[in-house]
Amino acid sequence: MSQTHPASKQELKLWDGQPVADALPHRFTDTNFEVADLDFRCGECGTKLSNDQVRGTVSNLITRVLDLNVIGKCPKCMTLTSFRIRINSDRACTWYNNVSNKWEQFYIYPPNRSGVKDALKDLIKAAKARFI
Repeated sequence: MSQTHPASKQELKLWDGQPVADALPHRFTDTNFEVADLDFRCGECGTKLSNDQVRGTVSNLITRVLDLNVIGKCPKCMTLTSFRIRINSDRACTWYNNVSNKWEQFYIYPPNRSGVKDALKDLIKAAKARFI
């Protein structure tokens, strides 16, 4: 959520939390999948936010899920953007889209030949399901 109104108490509380950089890298013990860096962007101007510019709550209470409830402050336009993300040990991710007010899902593929192959398989399967 990009915001042009004064920060709410909840937003200020998130901003007082730990930087996301302090929680990374995170390695899931069941799959050995490692989350080393996250790509956050300002909701207003699209500027990339470093993991030090995004703060809040990062938890792993459910051992197969890394749960982030965080807010970033853009150094360029000073806009606050909130992020609600869940990363699962099987590389499935969900994030809350503040524009549509719905949870969206995507999958993180490993940056190797196997990951490219899996991504193409999933793309073809999705295309078939949509157009056939």
